[in-house]
Amino acid sequence: MKTVNAESLDSVNFLATHNAEQQAAFDALPAYPVKVIKRETYKDLGETAYGRFTEEKVWFDDGAERSVTRGEPKINHFGGKTISPYPISDGDPWLTGPNGFNEEVIDRLVNLGYPVIWLHHQGRHASWDIKTMAKFIATKSVGKSAHHDHALFNDLEANGSVDFMTNKIIRGGFSRSAMSGEAFVAEAPRYDRTVLHSDLTAKCFAHMPNLFELTKTIVEQLPKETKGLVRLIGNLICREHSGEIGILKKYAGTLDLHPMNLLHELAWIKPLISGDDGIYSRAIPLDTSGVRVFLNKDDMSHYTDHQLIHQKHPNLAILVEPGCHLEGAHQIAVDNRITRFSNVINYMRSHDMNLLGMQPKDYLPKQELLAVVA
Repeated sequence: MKTVNAESLDSVNFLATHNAEQQAAFDALPAYPVKVIKRETYKDLGETAYGRFTEEKVWFDDGAERSVTRGEPKINHFGGKTISPYPISDGDPWLTGPNGFNEEVIDRLVNLGYPVIWLHHQGRHASWDIKTMAKFIATKSVGKSAHHDHALFNDLEANGSVDFMTNKIIRGGFSRSAMSGEAFVAEAPRYDRTVLHSDLTAKCFAHMPNLFELTKTIVEQLPKETKGLVRLIGNLICREHSGEIGILKKYAGTLDLHPMNLLHELAWIKPLISGDDGIYSRAIPLDTSGVRVFLNKDDMSHYTDHQLIHQKHPNLAILVEPGCHLEGAHQIAVDNRITRFSNVINYMRSHDMNLLGMQPKDYLPKQELLAVVA
């Protein structure tokens, strides 16, 4: 008769408990049926030797109107078998729009050989209808944003001639987009979609803070973010002086000061501090693969909460890197992110464009591999 030792039983019970917890968290996620009713090209953003870029307007049947930047690698530059068959889905950090910082990240990802679908938040393109405006101002959530992402991929599959998969996705994100990215990962099974790899930086507010905690966080965080902003600007000045002429002007366009954009961004404050990120983080599949980056001077990240949540996800590499929240946009952090994505596509190219078997050692730079939290 075969015997089972106590250690094996503990392991089985541990897995069963976590499976039940994840399933309960997933089942509790609010449904939000939504679909795209129309897409049209809004702007030709031009092309480079390695890619073509366009911005489309997207209308959803819940009344939302958003724009999406699409970056498409050129086959005549990369060759057909070295372009990623898996697109990167991403979106805007809080207070940012299509230009500046996000524009540069999109360009660099396409330059690696990734198709990019970057759904921008509902800002200057949003409806001016008072009833529709009031509805979205009052009911924003990272979950609804993720459902819009999934609806867009459904529409691309049904109504767009695309050269990439729409049921197997790679997800990126920083700040707000990292939070909606976690919701995207959590909701993927509802859409028969698999997130093969995810790279999310500076998620925040894993739980809803009380008034005392929120006040304390704001008071302590503001000086850190002010210093971080100075370091960001200093880095851009250095880049300008080192030959990247126009980088300061380009990054100045990161902030969209259109009145409708500012109105919608103000409305995002409440959902971003609501603790929804913790809810969706608990609901992601236990075998979710990728990396979660936290910044050591970012009190908003609720890192202790996230560390406990992600202990259940053995395929996630957890990194804590220097900087405040804003410094997720610093050149060093962006370079690290691009290096990780570069290593991912290099792994693909050496494994028949497949990601099966990829481990953190395959995509993390050496200095980050040493910083992985046990």
